[in-house]
Amino acid sequence: MIEVEKKFQPTEEELAAMLLGAEFVSEKVNHDVFYDLPDFPYLKQGMRLRNRNGRFELKIDVKGFEKSGTAHNEEIENYLEILERLGFDKGGILANIVAGKMEPWM
Repeated sequence: MIEVEKKFQPTEEELAAMLLGAEFVSEKVNHDVFYDLPDFPYLKQGMRLRNRNGRFELKIDVKGFEKSGTAHNEEIENYLEILERLGFDKGGILANIVAGKMEPWM
């Protein structure tokens, strides 16, 4: 999956042009909690473990895009791969490891 996200502050004219003819379809609110070990070793390595609406995701910064001002992340949603990337036994249960060893930070 490829996701492109660009954040910008539109002018009033740009906002009006974007909304012209638009129809509200739905709204979705995400509940995110980020986790790390004490002293934030994963965050320092550019990794963020997130629980979004009850599902874990691991975002890993990909180096080399800093000069362009573009952020590039690898997103992992497979629990076994998340365990492996974080250095935990793949036979473990991610939710139990998070509850027993990690702390929420945002």
